[in-house]
Amino acid sequence: MPRRSYYLLLVLALVSAINKAWGQLPPMQHFTVDDGLPSNLIYSINVDHQGYLWFSTNKGISRFNGTWFQNFSTFDGMPDNEVFAAMPDHKNRLWLSNYSGQLCYMEHNVFHTPANTPWLRLPFRSAVSGMYPQTDSSLNAVFGSVHQFVNIRNHQLRIIKTPMIPKRLCYVRSLSNRRFRLFYADFCIDIDTLGKAYDTIKYTNHKFYQPINIKPNGSYMLLADDGIYSSDLHKLYNLRNTRFNIGYSVGANIIANDCFVGLLNGFTINDSIHIRIGEHVNFFEQDNKGNIWIATRGNGIYKLSKHFNHITEYNKQYKDQVLYARYVGNKLFYVTNEGSLYEFSNGVSHLRHQNYSDYRNNAIYFARSNFLIDNNGNFTQFYAYQTVFITGLLAGKPQVHRFYSYWDNNIKEIIYNGKYIYYVPFSDNIRQFTYTDFFKKGVPHYEDIVTIPPESQSHILSRAVNPADSSLWLSHTLGVYRIKEKEITRQSQFRNISFRQFVFHGPYLLGITEDNHLVVCNINSGRVDTVTTQDYIWETIYPIDRNRCLVSTNNLYCVLTFHPPTDQGRARYTIQPIENSFIPRQADCVAADSTYCFFFKKGTITKVGTSVLFGKMAPPTPVLQLLRTSAGTHTISPEITIPYSESRNISLLFDNISFSGKEASSEYSITEQGRENWRPIAGNEINLNRPGFGSFIIKVRSRTPSSGYSQPAILHLIILRPFWASWWFILTGIAVSIVLFYFTLLLLTRRRLAKKQKEHDSEMKYQQAEYKALNALMNPHFIFNSLNNIQGLINKNEKRIANAYLVVFSDLIRQNMHNISRGFISLQDEINLVENYLNLEKLRFKEFINYDIIVDDEVEADFIMIPPLMIQPLVENAVKHGLLPKQSEQNRVTIRVFEEQDLLYIEIIDNGVGLTYAREHLSNLHESFGLSNLQKRAEYLKKIQKRKLDLEITELKDAGGQILGTRARIIMELDEQS
Repeated sequence: MPRRSYYLLLVLALVSAINKAWGQLPPMQHFTVDDGLPSNLIYSINVDHQGYLWFSTNKGISRFNGTWFQNFSTFDGMPDNEVFAAMPDHKNRLWLSNYSGQLCYMEHNVFHTPANTPWLRLPFRSAVSGMYPQTDSSLNAVFGSVHQFVNIRNHQLRIIKTPMIPKRLCYVRSLSNRRFRLFYADFCIDIDTLGKAYDTIKYTNHKFYQPINIKPNGSYMLLADDGIYSSDLHKLYNLRNTRFNIGYSVGANIIANDCFVGLLNGFTINDSIHIRIGEHVNFFEQDNKGNIWIATRGNGIYKLSKHFNHITEYNKQYKDQVLYARYVGNKLFYVTNEGSLYEFSNGVSHLRHQNYSDYRNNAIYFARSNFLIDNNGNFTQFYAYQTVFITGLLAGKPQVHRFYSYWDNNIKEIIYNGKYIYYVPFSDNIRQFTYTDFFKKGVPHYEDIVTIPPESQSHILSRAVNPADSSLWLSHTLGVYRIKEKEITRQSQFRNISFRQFVFHGPYLLGITEDNHLVVCNINSGRVDTVTTQDYIWETIYPIDRNRCLVSTNNLYCVLTFHPPTDQGRARYTIQPIENSFIPRQADCVAADSTYCFFFKKGTITKVGTSVLFGKMAPPTPVLQLLRTSAGTHTISPEITIPYSESRNISLLFDNISFSGKEASSEYSITEQGRENWRPIAGNEINLNRPGFGSFIIKVRSRTPSSGYSQPAILHLIILRPFWASWWFILTGIAVSIVLFYFTLLLLTRRRLAKKQKEHDSEMKYQQAEYKALNALMNPHFIFNSLNNIQGLINKNEKRIANAYLVVFSDLIRQNMHNISRGFISLQDEINLVENYLNLEKLRFKEFINYDIIVDDEVEADFIMIPPLMIQPLVENAVKHGLLPKQSEQNRVTIRVFEEQDLLYIEIIDNGVGLTYAREHLSNLHESFGLSNLQKRAEYLKKIQKRKLDLEITELKDAGGQILGTRARIIMELDEQS
């Protein structure tokens, strides 16, 4: 063979290998200005301390949370829109490397520039080529065309001159506070703060271009023309394929032990996977979920899954649509809608059978084709009047056999259970063939199986074969039936459930009902359970292995994992949505085994490791952004203190960073007495209405449908006590309240007392007036009798006696008139009145009236004051009702006055007929007026004088009960002045 032919074959083999290498690509997501980026020219990608991605472009910077882009430009305070990098430092500030050469950083969404931050001003102007954080928490800023750099520590800035070397300064590393190492392309040199040079280290066999993988803690790597080096110039990765033009215009990085190198038209992974994207690659970065982001010079950004080694796309493998696929004997076979059979192996699809054009040329009517691949790898394709049977697929030597069958052309489905082939027409009866007889020429022998009563209006919805016993199961609109050896049995456990699709999976039957329920039935126990999940529209069930199934829905896939059933036969399972955005949604067909799952869509086959399918999605990262109060906004810090006046309406804004899933739900809690009460959040804002004062721990956590909850973002919110809730104000308020209460009570008491006193004074005046009126009353009967007695004496011409009587009577009247004009009189005056009264009565009744007046020596009768007419009514009562009825010369009334224990006792004792006799012979109308008068006066006097004054009247008897007389006793409390 000529040498030229060998060269040609070598070139063709190389082209084939390159095409194969470029054809097997990990799937990527692409973002451009159409998705929200400010520009498709991306200089770099950086991750800040919260987890946000920052994209630096020629039209500003953009912050990305996994869902939407927030762009910043000169309208927001930036000095320039041409930003080469956005580098976070140890203080969580974001420094911008920009073309204008002005130092600028962003903190709490506010840009600090020389215009508003004077310490950032520089005496020169040159493009900032790099901002590099250091391990000592400082920051070095390198400029493009000046021989000096800037060292920034906290809010202090030092300008340090560099040697006049006509080389590009790539990087500056701080060795100490006063020593620095300058990295150039061919060597590095150490200098001090005065620019004095010390040691020089020359490189051998390599050339440095730029630092890579710079972190806020100061760690970094260096990219050279032959590999990637650590900061101490130790080679970490060897780059063999230098033909890819590594240089200033492309980037590189080592991420999770994989080396990514940018090319002029794509990038490579570990020098083995070459990905062509048709654009220069500037930068590689990894987000906090492990995904890799690629920045390009004019085509936006690309996102590569952290599982890129387990997810591969094979493009342009077929045309049209895949209708049927099965994994048999470690080989994947699939059939397209044009009737062609393919075998997919080693990343390439091989055509095994093609639907020949002469069938169409013969104008034969083609009904819907049916396909079958049995466990031995034999392929059968069924047409209306023809069957194609291919053997030897697993051996790699397929043989095609064609059979013409003259049965009806209304084939609906062909089912194979290992022994029989079931021919399912559009009618309700099923034809059963033996597997070997089916492929005989002519019309093979078959038997009809009647599945439902002919008079019913039912029809078959779906079919499946139970591998455990090779039985055929059918789902009618009337229920579910099992066919085994022509015996049809209705499965009562399903009642009237109708499945539009169902499969057998171990001991379970999995089905999707007509009313969109996913049902799990334990075949052994007959127990039926309904899977309760979110609002999915269930589509197709794909068994993966003995424990798991893949279920497609209207918008994603779910993994249904089974666990050993309970003792009662209840199915135990977990269902987990797959939110991996690199897995194609709404695939035409899916085939799977225990290791890989293949998705067919639009000519592309996506191969996914089942470990990726089964892995849980990382939860979102909630980030607190802003606290808004009635008075303004507060930047987020671990602890925020606000006055009570701002606590009327509080809003806490937060964001979710999620580079894996987009459907994130959040909830928050306010820790109260050590308890967390989680509440769902609608949107990205928490509203607190009048929470009061105190210390509050606010937590926010998030999750996706397939992940657990994230670690909560925590804010300690302190609402200061208002002045009226401070201890001194409370004490002062309590004291003032007590004083006000005291004075109010005092005022009310005084008013009440004054009112009572007024009422009392009125009552006293009334009682005193009545008392005086009572005092002024003397028994009129006594007066009238006395006048009658005087008249009788005059008529008898007993003038002397009448004169004496009249003298005594006039003295008595005079004394009475004199005494009642005063409130009180002396006891002696009252005794004198009584003595005159008794003398007068003695003149009237002579021997029937006898008396004694006994006053103890201790009694000072002249100084003891008593109400007038206190004794006389009692003496009058004793004479009238005690002595006179007895008409005895032994009649005697004794008046005795004595003191005992500050009490004055006045006793009037008579030996008359007694109380009993008087009550029996006198009516109430004749009751002594003077006695009742005396009792009323005693009561009034006790109220007026507030002194004890009691009146006792007792009947005296001897030991034998014989009445001896009556005793009247006045007991009166002596006045302190008496």
